[in-house]
Amino acid sequence: MRIIETIGINIRELRLEKQLTQRDLGKIIGTTEDTISLWERGLRAPCAEMLYQLAQFFNVSVDYLFGLDKI
Repeated sequence: MRIIETIGINIRELRLEKQLTQRDLGKIIGTTEDTISLWERGLRAPCAEMLYQLAQFFNVSVDYLFGLDKI
């Protein structure tokens, strides 16, 4: 599996654990639901700043988002 797909799967799982829609998450971190959808489908990767914001919001490491670390 490509790293971009792993990031997307992890974002989706974390978002669903918090019972958030893509729109909700987009508003929280300052992007659109379309962008969240692209990430979750593995079609685009978040930039470094967004990876950091996601990790902070979900209280995980950036390594976790990359699939390199467990919670």
